[in-house]
Order: sequence, then C-alpha cells, then structure tokens
Amino acid sequence: MRKRRHTVIKHHNLLTNTLNAAERQEYIMKNPMRAVSPPNKRQREAKFYTPEQLGVLLAKAVGTRLELPMYICAYLGLRRGELCGLRWSDIDLEHQTITIENTRTQAGKRKSRKARKRRPLRARCTCRIHCAIC
Repeated sequence: MRKRRHTVIKHHNLLTNTLNAAERQEYIMKNPMRAVSPPNKRQREAKFYTPEQLGVLLAKAVGTRLELPMYICAYLGLRRGELCGLRWSDIDLEHQTITIENTRTQAGKRKSRKARKRRPLRARCTCRIHCAIC
C-alpha cells in the first residue's frame, strides 16, 4: 500500500520526537531517526484566474446567491474557509473594512484565527454588500 507523502512526513516527525524523548530520558543511547531523512515536501504552484477568466466567472454569477460571496473572494483574495467564517458583524461599511477573524473547516466547525486580518473594501464591494443588506 502506497502512503501519501504528508502521512510519511507525519510518521517521521512522530518517531523522531518520540525517540528524542527516549534519548533525553536515557532509555536509548542514540536516536536512530537522525540517520533517516524525511521525504521532501512538494511545492505546489498556485493557480490564479486571469482577469479575463475572473470577469467571465463573475458575469455568470450575477443574479445568483453566489454573486456576493464570489465577488468578495475575487476582490479580497479570501480563502474558502475565511469566506465561510464571515459574519455580517465582520463588515464595517462606515470605515469600509472587513475583518477576517474566523474560518470554517470542512466539517463545519468554526476555528478561531490567531491572526486577525483587516482588509479595506473597495467602493464596488461596499456598494454590493450594502445592496445585499437592504
């Protein structure tokens, strides 16, 4: 059975840390994991929409319930989990900012983010959000 690279890295880290603790407590003389190299992490190349592709995508979303979320993601560069964690209270139309404090996992649980992000809203985003509220 073939293991995923991330799983192998996790097992390597677990064994290394466990045997380091055993070495510190003098259960073993030397950690044998020092001789084992973990597999290299692959760097994934980020893929982005071109301005033309983004225009087509947003044009197709007009009039649907996904129009506002897609617009916010496109112009603010939010991740899917950050978008799903947004609440109306995170949006400050007076100061034209949006604060990203929470993210949602695939399981639907809310995770609190350690680092708060505050992003300025463009006039177009502010208008669309204001229209959605009214």
